[in-house]
Amino acid sequence: MTAHAIGGVAAGLAGINTKNAAKKLVRETVAGLSARPRTPNPVLRGSVDIDDDRARAIVRLGDGTVEDALDTCQALVSSVKELQAETAAETRYRQGIVTRSGARLLEVLLDPRRGFDLHSGTNDLAHSDLARFAGISERQVIRAKKQLEDVGLLEWVRRTVKTGLEKLFGVPQQIMVSCRYNISIRRMCPRLAEIYARNLRELRAARARRERRLGLFGQRRPLVRRERPQRRHPSLLNPTGWARAIEAQAKAKAQLAAAYKADEARAIAFAEELARQQSRE
Repeated sequence: MTAHAIGGVAAGLAGINTKNAAKKLVRETVAGLSARPRTPNPVLRGSVDIDDDRARAIVRLGDGTVEDALDTCQALVSSVKELQAETAAETRYRQGIVTRSGARLLEVLLDPRRGFDLHSGTNDLAHSDLARFAGISERQVIRAKKQLEDVGLLEWVRRTVKTGLEKLFGVPQQIMVSCRYNISIRRMCPRLAEIYARNLRELRAARARRERRLGLFGQRRPLVRRERPQRRHPSLLNPTGWARAIEAQAKAKAQLAAAYKADEARAIAFAEELARQQSRE
């Protein structure tokens, strides 16, 4: 029986109006009856190691030059804003299939000053940074990501990093780090792809005219791989998760020490009782 079905039954028995509240009550009750508490740092399903090939994918933007990659980013942002304005009247609250929060999030993700790599077409900002730079809440970031995924423009990979801590009960061996976001131009919905193609064509034509006027035609900069310092220690990638892992390790060691002392006391008591019995004989 699923939690949804149990929630429906519990809603009637407990007098709860909504099934979501009933399901939450069932989950909390089951968690309380469980012998093992839930870890404070769960690793989400589908996550891959930070060094996995799936977490290091490269998406080529434009024709391999910096100028065309910047035009591509500008065309993507303007196309999403145009799609939002075009579909605003047809959606609830007149927000469009991609809201204004989604457009602001895309602007941040495609900003080279905010961590976007033009060479690989990826970004790996954390939710808190995305929310801060876009001026929205973290809940809005999650909803905006889903909107951009629904129109086929954004993909992401959940990543983890190994902690390297002792293998004790309750001590996480991996913790979550920020996702890696990939721009997926080839999977865009037809209407967005049509708007994007038109905007990109206009931007390229305008840049070509400007280069001919300034005598810079054919002098574009090639995209090169940006060398960034390799940050692999969990304390740098997820300070909060690392602090919780260290705390879990300290608690596990304290429990082991207490269990060892109890076992040692029982062993000493058993040995003393055995020695007394032998002396009586």
